Amino acid sequence: MLISLIKFIHILLVLGLIGGIGYCFMTTSSRQSSLTFTQFSFLHRLLLWLSLLLGITGTLLVYPRHFTFHTPWIKAAYVLLFAVTLGILFLKRRISHLPPTPTLALARQGSYFFIILLLFLIVHDAVTKTTFLFY
Repeated sequence: MLISLIKFIHILLVLGLIGGIGYCFMTTSSRQSSLTFTQFSFLHRLLLWLSLLLGITGTLLVYPRHFTFHTPWIKAAYVLLFAVTLGILFLKRRISHLPPTPTLALARQGSYFFIILLLFLIVHDAVTKTTFLFY
């Protein structure tokens, strides 16, 4: 029962992280972004908390599901989640407070798109229980 609850929370966190980053991507894609620096900062802080909680719930699911931390797709999930967290932190610290220019908007969009791709790679690896990163 507890494992099912943790797995449910884990899936909700994944959906929240993908949705939040997708919202950032769509907001930076629009020409009339109504989000201020404070709102972007809050959103990035929320995404960082979601990625941290995602790592914690994923860790809690490893041994009860009879996996080990040496399983290749679990290693890949941790590496990619670390890359996603660093990407969000980079966007929060370096890019969010700069004034909007067309080049910067394209860089933000590309960064969010890359993070979304990394998240989909993690989901793909978890569903298929395989990875191509270490082979």
